[in-house]
Amino acid sequence: MMQLQAEDFGSWDNPALDRATWMDIGDNCGELDVAIHRAAARGDVAELSRLLDTPHDINARCSSENSALHWAIVADKTEAVRFLLSRGADPSLRGRGGSDGREGDDAALCAARFERVSVMEVLIASGVGIYSETLGFAVISKNMDMIRLLVGTMRYDFTDMPRLQALEGILPAAVRTWSLESVQYLMEELKYDASTISTNNQGVLNLALLAIFNQEDVHDQLVETESDKDWGVAIQIIQLLVAAGASVNAVDDWVARTPLHFALQLQYPPSELIDYLLVHNADVNVPNHMGRTPFFQLLTRSDATEEMVRRFQRLGGSLDVMDDEKNTPLHLVKRPEIASLLLVSGADPASKNKYGQTPLHQASCVGDIGVIAQLLDYGADIEAKDSSGQTPLLAAMSYARCSGFWEKDTRTINFLLERGANVAAFNRDGQSATQLIDLKGYHINNLGKLALKVGHHVRQTQDNREEENVVDLW
Repeated sequence: MMQLQAEDFGSWDNPALDRATWMDIGDNCGELDVAIHRAAARGDVAELSRLLDTPHDINARCSSENSALHWAIVADKTEAVRFLLSRGADPSLRGRGGSDGREGDDAALCAARFERVSVMEVLIASGVGIYSETLGFAVISKNMDMIRLLVGTMRYDFTDMPRLQALEGILPAAVRTWSLESVQYLMEELKYDASTISTNNQGVLNLALLAIFNQEDVHDQLVETESDKDWGVAIQIIQLLVAAGASVNAVDDWVARTPLHFALQLQYPPSELIDYLLVHNADVNVPNHMGRTPFFQLLTRSDATEEMVRRFQRLGGSLDVMDDEKNTPLHLVKRPEIASLLLVSGADPASKNKYGQTPLHQASCVGDIGVIAQLLDYGADIEAKDSSGQTPLLAAMSYARCSGFWEKDTRTINFLLERGANVAAFNRDGQSATQLIDLKGYHINNLGKLALKVGHHVRQTQDNREEENVVDLW
C-alpha cells in the first residue's frame, strides 16, 4: 500500500483551511489502498485509462472514503480530473465527514478547500453541480480567483439554491473577512440600486453592515479583538454598503444593537467611524437589548470626552433614559468631568435603580472617588439607603469584601468618612459600619479619624500601631 504525505500534494498558504487533517494525510486513514487512487494522485492518465478498461470501479473509496476524483483534485492534477469526469466519475460523492457531524467534501468543495482554481475551471466547464457552501469556502479564504470562477464564470444556479440567493447569503461572510475586493465584486454582481432598493434587498445589506462588527459577543464585550483590524478598510466597506442602500440604523435581531452601539462598544473606537455614522444620521437614542442607547454607552465610557458628549446632545441625545435595570447614565458614569456635565444638565443624583441604589451607591461600590466627590457636591444624599438598607458607606464595604482591591476600597471608605458618612448605620445583617471597619481591619487616616471624632461616636483601639497616622476603629 502507498501512503502519501501532506507535502506530496503541493503547498498552500491559507491557515484557515486544515487540509492535511481533512484528508487524514500521514495517517493510516489516508492510505491509498486502491490502484486507481494511486494513479489519480500521480495524475497518470494512461494508467487510469488502462485500469478503467479492466474491471475497476471508478467511484471506489479508499479508507478515508475519498474517491479517485478526490485524490486527483487534492493533487491538483487537472488532466486526471478531466479524464475521470469524462469516464463517469461521480463529483457528488462526499468523503469522510468531520467529527462534528458535518458532511465530507464533494468534488467542488474539495477543490475550493484546497484552492485548486484550475480544477474548479474543469468542474464548471463540465457542468458539475456545485453547492453554495463551496462559494463560502472561497469567500472565507479570500481567494478572488475562485470567487470569480464561482460567481462570474459559473452562470448556472447552485445545487441547493438559486445563484442570486447564494450571493446574498454569502455577502455578510465576505464583509466579516474585511476583504474590500471580494465585497466590491459581490456588490457589482448583485447590482443593487439605492434609489429603487426593495425591503428584502435592504435587509441583505443591513445584515452585511452589521457583520463588520463581529457579533459573536455574549454580554458587553466583543469576542473579536481589534488589534489587528484595519478600520480604514472597514469604513470603506461600510461606505460601499450604505451607498447601495444599507441603513446606518440597522438593528441586530439578537442583541438589538445598531452599528453605533457596536462602534461605541469597541475598546478603541475609531473617530472616523463614529464621525461617519453620525454624519449619516445614526440614531443616538435607540435602545439595545439592555435598554441602553448609544448616548448612554458613550456617557459610561472611561474615555468619553465633553466634546463628544455635547455633540451627541446636539443630535438629540437624551439624558432622561434608563436601562432595563433602571440605571441612569449617572449610575454608571466613569469620569468625574462627565458626571459634572450630567449634573449641570439636570441629571438627578437621587435617582434609584431597580435595587434602590443611587448613583452614589454605585460610585462607592467601584471606588470612584472623583465621581463620588461630584455627586456629593451636587447634593447626593450620603445616607440614602438601597433596597437592602445599605448606605453608600456600607455598600463600599460590602463590595470591598470580595473585590480584592484593598487599597482602593480603603481610600473610598476614608473619603466617605471625611464627607460625613454615618458609621452608626446598620446593614441588613445588623452590622454597623463601625463593626465592619473593625472586623475587616480597614485603616482610617487622620482626616477620617477627625471626621469620626467630630460627627460620630466611635471607640478607638488602644493598640500601638507602628504605621504613622493610622488607627483601627471598633
